[in-house]
Amino acid sequence: MANPAPSQVCMTLSALAATAATPRPSGETRDEQTWRVAAGIAQQLTAIWLATQASWQLAWVALSPDDANMAYIAKCIDGSNRFAVVVRGTVGSITDILEDLDVGTVVPFTASGSPTPVAVSKGALTAFTQVATIPDLAGYPRL
Repeated sequence: MANPAPSQVCMTLSALAATAATPRPSGETRDEQTWRVAAGIAQQLTAIWLATQASWQLAWVALSPDDANMAYIAKCIDGSNRFAVVVRGTVGSITDILEDLDVGTVVPFTASGSPTPVAVSKGALTAFTQVATIPDLAGYPRL
């Protein structure tokens, strides 16, 4: 792939988030799971045959307290100072499904900064808030 389109890079980064959705093996601690997810994404980002062409590096990753959602930040290492914020939502757990069922209730989304009121489903806001309000980004895996 000579020069992948930005959409191809975005889809690849999104796909990597979905591959980290496997449940914890028996006995794995929360921190071990987070590090496992981080290591898996970091390893996949080194693949030269993907649209990301090994030019992206994992900067941060976090799982929501109930494991229903995950987010990571990747930095492009080609000198362009580009970053990608990637969020993974529903993967099939009962927690995910219960959040998703609350799509009929619409609530204000104040984090958008828009002067025009923006509304989102309550389930989507719950998922966003869980990941966006993690207290200390520095305490989560950075590779």
